Amino acid sequence: MILKVAKAEPPIRRYRPDKTSLEVTFTPEEHLQSERQEYERLKARSEPGC
Repeated sequence: MILKVAKAEPPIRRYRPDKTSLEVTFTPEEHLQSERQEYERLKARSEPGC
């Protein structure tokens, strides 16, 4: 459904403290290791016979 209006309202801006933080929580290596562990966990769960 498309609505036609004379003037669009601007989007609502919400405060997101996690986007304003500049602190890096994981190194790239730690991030890759975490992704690999999650991949292995999901793979094992989805394999036949589990």
